[in-house]
Amino acid sequence: MKLFFHSRAVGLLPLCALALVTLILRPELAQALPQDGQVFQDWTARCETDPSDASVKRCYIVQAVVAGEQRQRVMLMAVAYPPGQETPLATAILPLGTDLRPGIEVAIDDGEPKRYPFSVCMADGCQAHMPLDAALLAAFKKGVGGSVAFLRGPDRRALKVPFSLKGFTAAVNALK
Repeated sequence: MKLFFHSRAVGLLPLCALALVTLILRPELAQALPQDGQVFQDWTARCETDPSDASVKRCYIVQAVVAGEQRQRVMLMAVAYPPGQETPLATAILPLGTDLRPGIEVAIDDGEPKRYPFSVCMADGCQAHMPLDAALLAAFKKGVGGSVAFLRGPDRRALKVPFSLKGFTAAVNALK
């Protein structure tokens, strides 16, 4: 069997060797993170430089749910792998003025809703964190859509905000 090398391929050998050595010495670089702004159907990847270490890039996926002619944001759903953890964390960010006491209820497709408490309110809204354990992550991956229910305003008006799971599997897999 004869092996043929194209002249351009031979010229790439030093670069390939350098890339291999880099990956052996710095295995964290082998993880191909998504590009900032990369779209996965209804989810978008966002990447930021870690403020404590400029050599570290942290990525998450996000979906904004907007309403009305003004396209006002009603909810932001973000998912990321916290540093050093194998389980992703989903965060629902809801508008200020939300009644924090009952928390939120999250349902996937027609599944039974699960309740999560609010963690903190900041200038951009109130956050409720949901660890995506194996069962919930599987439901997100095979689901078509979900909803977040919460109470809003002094009259405690019940709202149910839908979100899409189209593209979720590819998006969350790109984070690992």
